Amino acid sequence: MTPLQLLPPVKPSEAVAIADLVFKITRGRVWSNDLRGLLAKELPSLRGNGLQPYPHTLLPHPANPTSFFLVVAPWLLQIVPSSAPESTLFPSPMLLARARPAGEREILITAIELEANLPTILRHLYPELFARTAKQESLCSIPATDPAAIAFCQKLPKKYDLLPAFRSNEPSWNAYLPILAAPPPNGFVNILTGLTKVPSPEQAAPYTRFSYQVEDPQSIVPFYEALQETLHRDFDLELDLAANPNFDLNTLAIPVHSIEHATAHNQGITLAANKVKPATSGRRTHWKLASWR
Repeated sequence: MTPLQLLPPVKPSEAVAIADLVFKITRGRVWSNDLRGLLAKELPSLRGNGLQPYPHTLLPHPANPTSFFLVVAPWLLQIVPSSAPESTLFPSPMLLARARPAGEREILITAIELEANLPTILRHLYPELFARTAKQESLCSIPATDPAAIAFCQKLPKKYDLLPAFRSNEPSWNAYLPILAAPPPNGFVNILTGLTKVPSPEQAAPYTRFSYQVEDPQSIVPFYEALQETLHRDFDLELDLAANPNFDLNTLAIPVHSIEHATAHNQGITLAANKVKPATSGRRTHWKLASWR
């Protein structure tokens, strides 16, 4: 365990107050989403300068129900009895405070850096937040680096056939940061764009949708098959045909899930506003979204 630094990510007094509230709400109760709701009602009174607690992330440790995790961006707090064995998920957390809530047994409050540990945090604690394939829904997307990403998740119209999507041209897990803050009720789509070759399994891991920049139409099927061999899971394939706008997609013998018609002034995905090209027979062609704001 890493000792407390001179400038801790969360003040010890704030960490203890959060831990007190968590134990007050959870003690003796069967775990449920209702507990998260109770926490959400009480947390605003504890907000300190710069603290961003996400009540819906309150979760017991998968192997130790007396320990809890809570995202207080940009950190993951772990609240654990001091007698509990050290977690193997995060072997070197930063110690924030020791406390005895309501005078009971001693607990430790530690902090784990959120961004640096996103793959582990998601896989072991919040697997339900992973990106999904689009199926028949329409998509509305913004760049994963957009500073308004959290507001995008919160304010996108809640329609049964509309999914938010994040687009990245560099492999990264960072699109999951706004998803932890404001998870869309029906999931989201994470898109790796600008591909000219198949990404490695590590690069592809955060994504369920891939946008292939078609330079040679004859390369589409080999790319698709190579992606299948690499991933061994469901995915969506997007084709950026900006360099080959007249290519006949009906000649393809693969299930192209959507077609991305990129233009110089409007790249990105899909929905409402103006249709870019006539629909391709037998395949779903997306529409552009003017603005989600």
